[in-house]
Amino acid sequence: MPMSKHTPKLSPDITMRDLAFPSRLQLKLISASLLLAFASSAMAQDAGAKPGTPPAASKPADPTAAKPFNDVIKDAKEIKGFFNLYQKDDKVWIEIKPEQLDKPFFFSVNIPTSVGERRLYASQMGASHLVMWKKIGNQVQLIAKNTDFTAAAGTPAAIAVSQAFSDSLLASAAVASAPHPESKGILVDASALLFNDIVGYSTALEYAYRIPYALDKANSSFGRVRSDDSMTGFAVNAHFATPRIAALPLTPPPVPMPTPPTTTPDPRSMFIGFYYSFAALPATPMAGR
Repeated sequence: MPMSKHTPKLSPDITMRDLAFPSRLQLKLISASLLLAFASSAMAQDAGAKPGTPPAASKPADPTAAKPFNDVIKDAKEIKGFFNLYQKDDKVWIEIKPEQLDKPFFFSVNIPTSVGERRLYASQMGASHLVMWKKIGNQVQLIAKNTDFTAAAGTPAAIAVSQAFSDSLLASAAVASAPHPESKGILVDASALLFNDIVGYSTALEYAYRIPYALDKANSSFGRVRSDDSMTGFAVNAHFATPRIAALPLTPPPVPMPTPPTTTPDPRSMFIGFYYSFAALPATPMAGR
């Protein structure tokens, strides 16, 4: 049947059924509008992006980066002094400022507690050294300067002496933090430095008993720590142990052997007390004798 001249021309997507049901027509129009809007948005994004350029990815955190200073010492007690200390539970950190690196100071060790026999007695003095902190990469070293051989500074003899006679490394530890935002100081774990056999006490034990005792870091601990303007001190309860005591030989040896420790409950284990002192040098050097 021919179309009347008053019959409206329909879009290909709109049928007579849609005209008969207005709500259906309205839904189709809304759907078409939404599709058009989404298509326009996608085209705009494609036009703004450079072809072949992947989206920028966020840079992953560096797992080897040092932790911020204040994060390391969070909730720790600050003890100000010659070297600032930070103590939390069984952890102690030493703050070393830039001006304290490569600067000499006095270091000494005392032995307040021991086993009580064979010259291994309490209240004995240990070694003392002129030392300095030296930072090598991410490591801080405690260097004992060689003061037995000296020459006037700035002379050819001083160069010859420094080349001929070595300094000694007493202890070292990794830097435990990023620099402080203001003081630029860095933190060092005091246990990593001081839970070591700095005085060589294992040799004294082996000499006395002929048993290879070794320092046990995991069961060593700090006692009292202190710091004031002139000195910083650490009391360390160092555990020395050996896995086993060798059985006596079936036949007597030609040379008598020392017996294991008789003053400890278990001869395989003993605690030795060390007191480490870090002291400032006097402002006016002492006169030579």
